[in-house]
Amino acid sequence: MAWTTVRIRGGLGNQLFQYAAGRAVAERTGTRLRLDACHCATDPLRQFELDRFRIRAKVIHGPAESAEYIGHDNIEDGWVRGRYGAETVREPHYHYSDVLNHVGPDSFVTGYWHSEKHFAGYERAVRAELTPKRLARSARAVKRRIKRTPQSVAVHVRRGDKASNPALLGLFGVCSPEYYSRAAALICERRDNPHFYVFSDDPAWCADNLELPDEMEIVSGETTGCEDLALISSCDDAIIANSTFSWWGAWLGETPDSIVVAPKKWYDQHTNVTTDLLPDRWLVV
Repeated sequence: MAWTTVRIRGGLGNQLFQYAAGRAVAERTGTRLRLDACHCATDPLRQFELDRFRIRAKVIHGPAESAEYIGHDNIEDGWVRGRYGAETVREPHYHYSDVLNHVGPDSFVTGYWHSEKHFAGYERAVRAELTPKRLARSARAVKRRIKRTPQSVAVHVRRGDKASNPALLGLFGVCSPEYYSRAAALICERRDNPHFYVFSDDPAWCADNLELPDEMEIVSGETTGCEDLALISSCDDAIIANSTFSWWGAWLGETPDSIVVAPKKWYDQHTNVTTDLLPDRWLVV
């Protein structure tokens, strides 16, 4: 049996992009999907989280020393051949590349793949598999309340290490209260009496700094990140942060009638070209 193996690393949003790209390659090549999660064991800030979803893949959690080869292409290529009998396929740059369309069986895919174009044509499978296996009772209650809301809007505010670490703050930046006010105004121009559900890793900051029109409710605090993702995707519309996590929350719940508002400026000082990151149908502020 031939395999498509995908390196998994980073936070949940990155892991979801990597899984989606791997699923598309596996479907195109008629191979089984395997996830190399070795790097997650060496990351003090992240953990492997895809096992909380209905994924169809074999997961390899070791050896952890394989993470040391990242960035050393020749050494890594040899390790990949010995470990998986596969040839390494690397993401050539941040924006979309058609390199995955030419991948054959028994390939080792490594990169971030931050564009839905990398899994175009396989959206139904991706959405089905990236559904959480279970939600806590409290999260299920919130989901029912959201579904009863005539016009629900998810608002995701990402702060965490981006706001507290000066180096990360300078590189990535965080969305300002003014951004959220402008995004909410766009929603209000198109929707009657929207109800804003706020999700954040810093709910106290949101309570002190966000001023949104109509009804606003801060949900995060008692829910896990995976549950927040599911609840964001339960809303009709979404206002996202410059975060792959909220990108996925909006994308997983999107319908043809959905409005998604995203920040035009994804990075403050990074040189990555983000042309293909945001779908053309989304509004940018």
